[in-house]
Amino acid sequence: MKIVQIPNGQFVENCYLVIDEGSRECVVIDPGEEAGLILRRITEAGVRPVAIWVTHAHLDHVMGVPRLSWETRAPI
Repeated sequence: MKIVQIPNGQFVENCYLVIDEGSRECVVIDPGEEAGLILRRITEAGVRPVAIWVTHAHLDHVMGVPRLSWETRAPI
């Protein structure tokens, strides 16, 4: 298992990819403001998101959810 921290947005909120290195699948936790950056990091890691988890509904933790869910087809 590998954890990738992705600071992003005006509030420098931390999004995380929790990666299963064997299956190359990941969970995206708290995708913030910069969905494009998060998608690039997913592509760079060569992983497939299987879920998006949100720890709480603060704006800086949820702004990227719609785009990430749409582009990756990962359920929320």
